Amino acid sequence: MTIELAKTDSFSLAELRVQPRLLNVEKGDQTVALEPRVMQVFVLLARHTGDAVDRDTLIEECWGGVIVGDDAIQRCIGRLRRLAAQLGGFEIETIPKIGYRLVSQGQDIPDGSVSRSPTDGPAKPVVSLSLPSFIGQSEKGKTLSLLLSSDVSAALSLNRELIVLAPNSDQSPEFLVGLELREIEDQLRVHCSMTEIASGRILWSDVIYCPARPLLSTGIPAHELVVDLASRFSTIVIREVTESSLALDKAQSAWQAVVRANAAYQQIDLASLARAIEEARAAVSMEPRYAAAHAALANALAAHYELGGAQREEEAEEARKHCDIALALAPEDANVLAWISQALLMITRPAEGMSLAKKAVELAPWHPIAHLYLARHYLHQGLPAEAEQALDDHSRVAPLFPWKYFPELNRGIARFMLGDLDGAQKHLEEAASLNPRYPYSWISLMVLGALQQDNDLMRNSARRLRQIDGNDDLELQLARLAHSYPDPSQAALVQAAFKTAWTA
Repeated sequence: MTIELAKTDSFSLAELRVQPRLLNVEKGDQTVALEPRVMQVFVLLARHTGDAVDRDTLIEECWGGVIVGDDAIQRCIGRLRRLAAQLGGFEIETIPKIGYRLVSQGQDIPDGSVSRSPTDGPAKPVVSLSLPSFIGQSEKGKTLSLLLSSDVSAALSLNRELIVLAPNSDQSPEFLVGLELREIEDQLRVHCSMTEIASGRILWSDVIYCPARPLLSTGIPAHELVVDLASRFSTIVIREVTESSLALDKAQSAWQAVVRANAAYQQIDLASLARAIEEARAAVSMEPRYAAAHAALANALAAHYELGGAQREEEAEEARKHCDIALALAPEDANVLAWISQALLMITRPAEGMSLAKKAVELAPWHPIAHLYLARHYLHQGLPAEAEQALDDHSRVAPLFPWKYFPELNRGIARFMLGDLDGAQKHLEEAASLNPRYPYSWISLMVLGALQQDNDLMRNSARRLRQIDGNDDLELQLARLAHSYPDPSQAALVQAAFKTAWTA
């Protein structure tokens, strides 16, 4: 039965007064208007507070059973999440493969969550979108530009490492996002920019072209365009605040410490990982209930354990402990889930990690590392075709991703598993050139050289690896290979090829 707003009584939700007949929500002297469809979704979720509402029920009761795309549902959910950010009183969680759940402020959450990780804080970057503009003849162009801005804002707000302001917020942003849409024959030109408010400096500007007809005929933004823009904007913001944080002698907040830890982690050598562990420990010490701090520490510990040849079990145990804490604190944070999934893979708990990697992608399909870490899990399971699809998705949603060597390494391994040795060598050599300090690129090239009986490739890769780890570290390299290949027979074959290359 479709929800009839005219027959729906007003109700309270925490400090909010929801008035479906008037299409508004009140809190004190603030009144926010909602579109009818958004209000229907709000009423339905509120009737089932604390319980998941599946997609079929949403369509049946809010769209009268008329089949609609995911974009229509996500647009309503995004608007309600912005309402929650503006007025408080509730939040809406995505329940992967099921639907959505509204949780009232102060309500006990039945899934066993300990608490929520902080969603704001003095060091987190504050972002706002300026009013978009449209230049062209289409009647639906202005509607399209407004909806695109709204949807990008909603997508950005899913990143809990950012604070995204509502358009009428009294708070001043640090970064202002601009969107201009221009109709040029059969193309839609989307000019996007980001400005730092304090300095007036334009941090980034780019132009994206897409077919105009399907967008301007409906006035509804394409999901792929929303994902692309949200990913670009979030990447630029994080890049800027990372540079600012690294310029400090020490982190001034837990959030800055996490940023510094992740910057050190990106270099992936034992010394930089030790710095990442130190920064992440500082973040946990400053804010013990900050899920991202525990996830960053787990990831750094797990990477140090893996790169050290899986010889220090106490590191793996500590990483596992912080995975558990982070997951309890933020079970719906895609950023945290992606990091935990990677940490669990590195400490040989791939089954647990795979489920979290998939959930991270479902929660935030634009997330820059979720698809990448999912690809690693597919490779570990011996599924190179699925890994390549995940890597393609990563490239699509994260065109500005800074760790270029890591996708190249994983694509090289996928090509190797698919029998394309020339393609594998091309990608592995590119990974090694982008980050010469990462030993796994050279290890992979050595094994490839041994299998191809390419003495030059073997000798050069062995020489570069010795420059990183020293001349007498054959046992460390063999331990790394044993850790990377859980199947003993596979590990033995790869280790034999590596020994041949090491002594060539």
